[in-house]
Amino acid sequence: QTMMLDRAFKENDLSGVSKASGTRFYSKGLPVALGLDQESLRPYFALQSVWDSLVAIAGGVFGLTLCKAAEAIPVWDAEVTVFEVRPVAGGAPAAHVYFDPHAR
Repeated sequence: QTMMLDRAFKENDLSGVSKASGTRFYSKGLPVALGLDQESLRPYFALQSVWDSLVAIAGGVFGLTLCKAAEAIPVWDAEVTVFEVRPVAGGAPAAHVYFDPHAR
């Protein structure tokens, strides 16, 4: 396994990136070393699944709920959704989050 990671580092010019912590390593080197690509990972990161996990983490870890904004807030694309961030206990929105499912 170490030889696979070393090869991935050399092939992807990741020599200056720490294997223990480095976003370039985890986004480039590790997937290559494991023989993964974006298409093979796509089924595990379906948009609804990722969103549901984000909402669960926000509630469980931070005590927040995310719900669609009650008021009409301008967005830059029809696929962008605005959510209100509220404490689980209730109350006024603490913030708004713009969720854009596409890299633009």
